[in-house]
Amino acid sequence: MHQDSSQSISNYYSQTASIWEQFAAANPPLKYAENIDHFAKYKDRRRFTQFMMGLREDFEPTRAALLSRSPLSSLDVAVKELFSEENRRHHHHLSSSNVVLATPRPLASSSD
Repeated sequence: MHQDSSQSISNYYSQTASIWEQFAAANPPLKYAENIDHFAKYKDRRRFTQFMMGLREDFEPTRAALLSRSPLSSLDVAVKELFSEENRRHHHHLSSSNVVLATPRPLASSSD
């Protein structure tokens, strides 16, 4: 799954989480606490990686920063940072719109 060019982080996350819930129904039942912990960590890292790799290319710098952390952030922390980045870009885009200023032209003098 990949984020569409016009899709928000929130919408992309919701779609991805919905698919993960469907897959969760197929997870094997685990009996031992150690296995449950290992599987939960594996599942969290897999989801983190899947979500990061599905982001649009314009999020590459943020994705690279999140993937290079050691230890990796949780998916919740990463999504919050991506929300912030998306909002920052939206506000920057609005504030950097083209602006045209008009000034009155001086009257021509007889020497011109």
